[in-house]
Amino acid sequence: MIIAHLISELINKLAPVLVEAGDQFASNQIRNAASIGGNLCNASPAGDMSIPLLLLDASVELASWQNDKIQTRLLALNEFFTGPGKTVKEDHELLTAVIFDKPAANFIARFRKSGPRPALEISTVSVGIGGNLENGKFSNVRVAMGAVAPTPLRAKTTETTLENKTLDGETIQAAVESASKDATPIDDIRASAWYRNHLVRVFTEEVLTYVAES
Repeated sequence: MIIAHLISELINKLAPVLVEAGDQFASNQIRNAASIGGNLCNASPAGDMSIPLLLLDASVELASWQNDKIQTRLLALNEFFTGPGKTVKEDHELLTAVIFDKPAANFIARFRKSGPRPALEISTVSVGIGGNLENGKFSNVRVAMGAVAPTPLRAKTTETTLENKTLDGETIQAAVESASKDATPIDDIRASAWYRNHLVRVFTEEVLTYVAES
């Protein structure tokens, strides 16, 4: 229990966006029984924990037993998902670790999701944005979205729009437009494509405004 508490404190200090997303995921009972690896291997387009880990530029370690020894391979999380419920993990492999570098001191990130409840709810849309903020300029930008494409995705057009830019009103509005283009949502029982795209725009503006004022 003490070790778990210390690890939680360390993660909260170094990567608070991971804690922020985890606080909106499932319930205490499910969190105690589940794992981040299981959430990633489930490969839901709406998987909550994939978004902050994409912001942290995480990689996953896949391990298997071959030729009487353990074989491992490291793969960028951005390359792990291939479709709804599908990943590049082979049947004989296990996901044994999630790895990311210690974020820079000026790294700031935020996660937003929508659902009828903060937790115990599949995301209608989730958006995360992170990067290094120095003298008002945003660099090493990463933008991730969930439930708006067949897989959790890095929004490359939005990242390019924000890279090395001052987060003023003009830049933020340009990023909102880019985010709308990066998202390719569908209509389903939980929300229409129009509503999901609207949420992407709203969350992108909210998160960037928060970052700009930090």
